[in-house]
Amino acid sequence: MKPNNIQLPSLPSDMPLESLELIWLYAQMSEKDQGMFREFIQESLKRDGLHPDETEVSQVLRNSGTEVSTNLLEYTDLMGKLVGTLIAQACELAAIVYRYYCIDKKSVKEISKALHVPEDSVSLIARYYERKRK
Repeated sequence: MKPNNIQLPSLPSDMPLESLELIWLYAQMSEKDQGMFREFIQESLKRDGLHPDETEVSQVLRNSGTEVSTNLLEYTDLMGKLVGTLIAQACELAAIVYRYYCIDKKSVKEISKALHVPEDSVSLIARYYERKRK
């Protein structure tokens, strides 16, 4: 007999709410829906030049002619919002590091401390700007 419950591994206490919602929605999906979603994403990523945003994924799922659960559609919409948020945050961090590192000439350590971001992350962005200057 298959258990009715799942056990998630420990999750960071500062994990974004959107990420927790995605995990929860995915966990609630039937195995069939989970499999369909994974297959759809894998096939989409294999196609050359196809990088659908999540609203496009939802539209394709809705228009696919197959019966798609509301949990799956909600998951794809929420995933799109999360990816958009992550991209916006990455761009914002890159812009702030550019200002502090390239314009204000602050060190990686100073920037890391001021932004409360790991030095490795700041260093990676700073190295990118260094290569672009040369």
